[in-house]
Amino acid sequence: PLRPTSSFRTRHRNSTDMEHLELNAVIGYAGSVVDGIFLLPDNRSMVYALGSTVVKRDIVDPKNQQFLQGHSDKVTCMALSPSGRLLASGQVTHLGFQADIIVWDMETLQIVHRLRLHKVRVESVAFSCNEKWLASIGGQDDNSLVVWNLETGKAVCGSPAANETCHTVKFARRNEFVIVTAGKLHMRVWDFDLANRKVRPVDCNLGKLQRSFKYLLVDEADEYCYAGTSTGDVLKVNLRTKLFKHVGPKTRLSQGVAAMAWLAGGRMLVGAGDGTVAVMDSESLKVERSVTLDGAGAITALALHASRQVVFVGTGACSTYLVKTESLEAELRSTCHPSRIHDVVFPVCACYNILYFKNAISSSIAL
Repeated sequence: PLRPTSSFRTRHRNSTDMEHLELNAVIGYAGSVVDGIFLLPDNRSMVYALGSTVVKRDIVDPKNQQFLQGHSDKVTCMALSPSGRLLASGQVTHLGFQADIIVWDMETLQIVHRLRLHKVRVESVAFSCNEKWLASIGGQDDNSLVVWNLETGKAVCGSPAANETCHTVKFARRNEFVIVTAGKLHMRVWDFDLANRKVRPVDCNLGKLQRSFKYLLVDEADEYCYAGTSTGDVLKVNLRTKLFKHVGPKTRLSQGVAAMAWLAGGRMLVGAGDGTVAVMDSESLKVERSVTLDGAGAITALALHASRQVVFVGTGACSTYLVKTESLEAELRSTCHPSRIHDVVFPVCACYNILYFKNAISSSIAL
């Protein structure tokens, strides 16, 4: 009978060993994920996406890391519940397959629910104020809104999100039955009717304005929703009347608004596509001050510390910065390759503990 050669047995044994490799530490951050960084309530830990893994690490000691592994492909969106007890992460998968949403317990780091309904990609997720419900939006191959029961892990109801592509979803801050979605040329406020298991949309009246929306921020009183656009301005819309009220700033932020967060005193922190971080007045929508992080790419995440004095900023170039909210003084905290790594090599001399990484696009080499 034919017997496997020694080289075949060696290759097979090595491949089996590879499947059981345990992840020990990571260097990097997925800057393409909007809201890809969150600070946990203990103010000592942060979570962020990296490939198919969600990383929890100590803010002061980057080597103190824990890993949430359960996705089969890249994480595309994340949301942290208001209490910080739960984290939801969505992924992309192959054409024709359903993409997972995983709800994690942030104390035990275990999977609470695996939710599967959207086709190909999960675009955005959001928790309700009381953490009973999770809203999710599918990617362009799906484009549906689904509301999930977080006690049972079952879908309550769903609906096509819009005729055009939907990009983002948010719950109201105080009302568990109000949901806001937005995307290309539309912004909708949904009534979540639990008794009849329905979601009913009302299109916001934006007048003659035509915008593609990238980010939503609801105020504390659920009176207004602020929508960041791909053209670099912010629209202020009344959630009760669904009427557009104001747009600003007069000089638009370059390359769109991709991230927003609340500061004290009715001010907003806004991140733009050209690497600009700006402080904006929520009433007048005027920029009070700003700073541009050179070479950072688009601002994709703004994770405020509980003190509101500093913010962790994530960028499309896969770098993270610590920015003071008053002076906007920025400090680079981490950086890595923004695209695929083609090669990794140890130097010939084993006395140096150095790894060389060769980047795919820019052909840069990092040590």
